[in-house]
Amino acid sequence: MNIQRKIVVRGKVQGVGFRNATWRKAMELGIRGSVQNLDDGSVEILVSATDKEF
Repeated sequence: MNIQRKIVVRGKVQGVGFRNATWRKAMELGIRGSVQNLDDGSVEILVSATDKEF
């Protein structure tokens, strides 16, 4: 079964390497998705993985 999640992270997460570190960790774990900066200063993470991967 495929599971998808949307996660919004708030705080000091832009301009500190958070997005890149999150993407690298997801690739290491075999989790697919995207990470993007939002206009309000937060970061949105969209992930998709099998229930076994989660």
